[in-house]
Amino acid sequence: MAKSYSLLREKMSTERRARNERRTQEIIAYMDLQELRQALDISQEELAELLRINQSSLSKLERRKNMRLNSLRKLVEAFGANLEILARFPEGAVKLDLQ
Repeated sequence: MAKSYSLLREKMSTERRARNERRTQEIIAYMDLQELRQALDISQEELAELLRINQSSLSKLERRKNMRLNSLRKLVEAFGANLEILARFPEGAVKLDLQ
């Protein structure tokens, strides 16, 4: 019989649990737009309506790896979030103001 994750987790060392948590956060931090939409439980039809585009256009937009910042900003805002762009340097990060 399968064991529940909570039981398995209880048996893990503190270091192992911390490592698993870091890895989980890394996976969450790097979602593509389709995964993000699905994680937010928003259908393509719902999002397309918010963006005032048709569903097939949204599907194409989600698959693009290179899009205009304005398009990305509109998509992120439709999720109810704000888009921030950081330039990461060895000395630290700088938030870019692209408005």
